[in-house]
Amino acid sequence: EDTVKRMVAFNGKTRFGIDFPADADNATIEKTAREHELTPKYVEGKQIVKVIIVPKRMINIVCK
Repeated sequence: EDTVKRMVAFNGKTRFGIDFPADADNATIEKTAREHELTPKYVEGKQIVKVIIVPKRMINIVCK
């Protein structure tokens, strides 16, 4: 497979998925997740504390 679908979660709750190239690095994955069109809906009025990337599976954006 040349693409991997990774689910994006906010505070542990899965919200949407994004397709990435299988060889994408963590910096690219984090940047893409932060800039996705649906991200502002979930982080509005909150501060992003941490971004946790589980290899080939998911991205969890921790907000408070």
